[in-house]
Amino acid sequence: MSVIGWLPPAVRRPVVRTVLSGLRLARSPQWTPPAAPAEIRPGPLVVTGFMNEVLGVGRAGRMTADALEAAGWPVVRHDLRPSFFRIRRAGMTLPTERDGGVWMIHANAPEAEIAFLTHQPQAWAGRYRIGYWAWETPKAPAAWVRAAPWFHEIWATSRYTRDALAAAFRAEGRADLEPRLKVMPHPLPDVGGAKADPRRFGLEPGAFNVLSAFDARSTFVRKNPMGAVEAWRRAFPQPRPDARLTVKAVKLEADPARARALYAAVADRPDIRVLDEELTDAGVLDLVASVDAFLSLHRAEGFGLSLAEAMALGKVVVATGWSGPLDFLDADSAALVDFGLAPIRDPSGMYRGGEWAEPDLDQAAGLLRALADDPERRRRIGDAARRKVAGLAGAWSGETLRAGAWAGLVG
Repeated sequence: MSVIGWLPPAVRRPVVRTVLSGLRLARSPQWTPPAAPAEIRPGPLVVTGFMNEVLGVGRAGRMTADALEAAGWPVVRHDLRPSFFRIRRAGMTLPTERDGGVWMIHANAPEAEIAFLTHQPQAWAGRYRIGYWAWETPKAPAAWVRAAPWFHEIWATSRYTRDALAAAFRAEGRADLEPRLKVMPHPLPDVGGAKADPRRFGLEPGAFNVLSAFDARSTFVRKNPMGAVEAWRRAFPQPRPDARLTVKAVKLEADPARARALYAAVADRPDIRVLDEELTDAGVLDLVASVDAFLSLHRAEGFGLSLAEAMALGKVVVATGWSGPLDFLDADSAALVDFGLAPIRDPSGMYRGGEWAEPDLDQAAGLLRALADDPERRRRIGDAARRKVAGLAGAWSGETLRAGAWAGLVG
């Protein structure tokens, strides 16, 4: 797979899909369908994910393990990344000698298949299996359906993701899998320790500081940082000394051409800068705590973790009013941007077919101007945001978790 890794994303993805499809056909006859919960012995709770990476799904996986532990369950944390270097053979074991219990794979269907492909089938045959998935367009890929039957439950990060998965199941003639879907929002971190420090992040103290953040591996076109920059330029045709936009980027090398275009778009603007720096989880919260507003003109989100964290910190969020974040965004707790639906065009090949949002950049510009001049409005919306997003915590209470079919199998 190392040679494949050097290919451009639009070429690499179909090659990887073909390779994995062949391996699945060869190995899946050895896999065991989910057993009835009554047939599974109590055992450990293993949470598998990208536990050591600066990656949105990795951050979410760590927070899931933290939330389960906070609710009273001991968690065996398991890093999925080594599996990617063992795809040609299925000899790996889980980091526990005990059978039974629960195996949660906090990664999407393609990565879950890699977990199945690379681990000895007997290592997970007798475990209750939970997938934790997010998807960003109205229908999940058809290939995801083939991974679903191997799980007892599939947690969807939002109602939008659940509906996207259900649409894929129905399209592939597997409506019988829909009952396995459960909406489970990401848990949020304890933000009480976040420390605002504008100078540490090169922000202008006392100015209206706005943050937009994205990971280039999640594709430029979906995250739409260029839309954020254009909305800012329309809001402030001439740079203002009291207004600053920071575009926080991760892994720009994943799309060098669009990275160059992003830098070119801000080259003549001293009030806009690109911050290409990897931060720890705590560092991310400190950065968000240091700004006044969070800007996300995404075309689609399966959940919107960065938006939820900003709201938890009492920041006003200016965001496209569509897709997963609407589970916790409304007109009272955020500055929602109108949109029209447009055909998906993603040169990376990650998203194919269907429609997603095209945010109204002029309206976004107007919202930014209004917020820049109205700190009281920012405070009011930020307070409402903090209250609104706090409602997500109910899904992660001990009482709610204990009601799950899996809970009695951990011990």
